[in-house]
Amino acid sequence: MNTNSNFKGGTNNGGRSKWEKVLIQSERIVQLEQGDLEAYKYAIMANSRLKRFEDARNLCNLILDLTGSGNNTYSKYAKEMLEVLSGK
Repeated sequence: MNTNSNFKGGTNNGGRSKWEKVLIQSERIVQLEQGDLEAYKYAIMANSRLKRFEDARNLCNLILDLTGSGNNTYSKYAKEMLEVLSGK
């Protein structure tokens, strides 16, 4: 599964906001380990703060796909964020 299309960050941190940097770092982690759900969680937070709501929703759905029917912390977070993002 190629998850790189869910990120809009680049590789240059110069002049970027805190949340842009978080998004870039999350992307780098996911490139190394696509199963790192914590990186996806931070990417969702960053996208939400950057008002990239569609990207955040896509990542929430990706977490739900990765966790399957499991009801773990990450799937709960993704479901909660989808509810928050539904109005945006």
